Formats: sequence, C-alpha cells, structure tokens
Amino acid sequence: MKRVAQFGFLLFVLSVGAGLFAQTPYFHWYQLNEGTGAVIANTATQSGVGTIAAQGVFTDGTGVATPTWTSPGGLGNTGVDLSTPTAFLDSGLDPDLHLNTIDFTVEMLINTNGTAQTGNILFAVCDASTIEAALYVTGMGTSQLALAGTGGGFVDSGGPNLNDGNWHHVALVYDRSAQTATGYVDGTQAFQATSQSWTFSAGTKVVYFNGRTLSSFGRWSALADEIKLDNTARSPSAFVMPSPGGGGGDGGGDDESCSTAVGQSELWVFGVLFLLFVAVRTSRRREA
Repeated sequence: MKRVAQFGFLLFVLSVGAGLFAQTPYFHWYQLNEGTGAVIANTATQSGVGTIAAQGVFTDGTGVATPTWTSPGGLGNTGVDLSTPTAFLDSGLDPDLHLNTIDFTVEMLINTNGTAQTGNILFAVCDASTIEAALYVTGMGTSQLALAGTGGGFVDSGGPNLNDGNWHHVALVYDRSAQTATGYVDGTQAFQATSQSWTFSAGTKVVYFNGRTLSSFGRWSALADEIKLDNTARSPSAFVMPSPGGGGGDGGGDDESCSTAVGQSELWVFGVLFLLFVAVRTSRRREA
C-alpha cells in the first residue's frame, strides 16, 4: 500500500511539473523563413486551441500573390517586402470560434523601410468589407502604433515614431477580463484602450497587413517578419526582443530565438528532476 501511495505521489509531482513548464499554445507562428513562395508554414504549437489552418497564404484579395522576399529579415535570414506586389497574409483563422472567450496577444517585427505607412494595417479581424478590430500605423502626428475598432474607427494610438528605417517589435495584448487592449513598441507601452469588450462576428477572419479585399483597407507596404498569435495576455517581459536584422544567438536560430518558450524547453527537464528528487527524499523519510 505504501508503494502505491509513493507511486501516486510521483505521478502528482510529474503532472505538476508538466503544468508548470508547459509551453503556451499558439494559433499562429509564421517565421517567414521560407525565402520563396506564397504559402507560409504555421509552425505554432497548437495543442488545446482547436483546429486551425495549417498554413497561411499571401493573397492580393482575389488569388495567391507571391510577396517579395528580403534578406536579412527582422530575425534570421529572410522576411518579406510588401511594397510590391500587392500582397497580404490570410491566416484562415475564424476569430468567432477561437478568440471570443479568451485573452490573446499578437506580435510581430516590422520595418517601414523609410516609407510612411499612414493608415496601413498590421493585424486585422474583418470580413470582406468591414473591420472589427485592427492594429495599424497612424499618421496622426508621427507614425505611431494605433488601434481601430468596429467599422475601422480610430480608438487609440501612441508610442515612438516607427518611420525610422529600423526594425521594431510591435504587439497588441487583449485582456478580456480587464477589457483592455494595450499596444506595445519594443516592449514599452504605446497605448491602452479601456472598456474594450470584443466579440467578433461569424465570417470574419484574422489577416495580416491588410483586410480581405484588394484595396478596402490600408495595405502595409514595407518590411515584416515573425508573426505570432497566442491565447494569453502577455506581459512585456514575455515578448521577444531580437536585435534588428539579427538571427539567433548562442543555442538559437529562427526557431529558438523567437520562441517565448526559450529556456523553458531546456529548463523544464531540470524542474521535473528537482521535483522527483524532492519526492524521493520525502518517500525515504516516510520509510525511515
């Protein structure tokens, strides 16, 4: 009986360890490291978030459109230059099925490449004619990060001038319980919109760098790389802040450097071993 109890305790320790060090599931993780083509691999860890598209496709609103690839990217060897041809990324994700009851964070690397991007979209939830939410760059004052709400109306903006020719990490964090939508540039808060109770309609899609038509919304016409969408309201300390134009450092290329689970994938083993050690010590003391 004592052995059964010890075995059960070990299983409990393992389950706790697995929970503590589990990686956050992503809806999207487009690394944009293909270097060619219009079909983009979704390398997200999607466990627990439901069935979603296995890949993203660049389109011009009517058919497949191959973007211009550029090297280096914001992280790693390649990114995309969307100045020509007309191209934006359709993820195929239905937000009404996946985002209507949870927190979420979208983040990416962008570079205006010295070209003003007034009104141009980075992330949008929309149907073929209407925006329900969008992260974009506003021309109000300087080229700042901004948020649009239902119908594409301005909600809030702030942060530094993004039109400086450098790569920047931008993020939008939606906290459903707090009803806040917070924008960040390079880990620093740019704006925070309050009283944001978001419920997305059936038929809308999650797209990047435009809406779902050829020219209905402001199309991003500069550089972009590394797009992530996950089911948590992240804090700035969880953002990945790569050096502009740089790849991975020691122990990391595109995969490890951009993963918010960097270190977790290596540290969880040690954590579980430590818990096992505690469990064994405890059981030995009981036997004594």
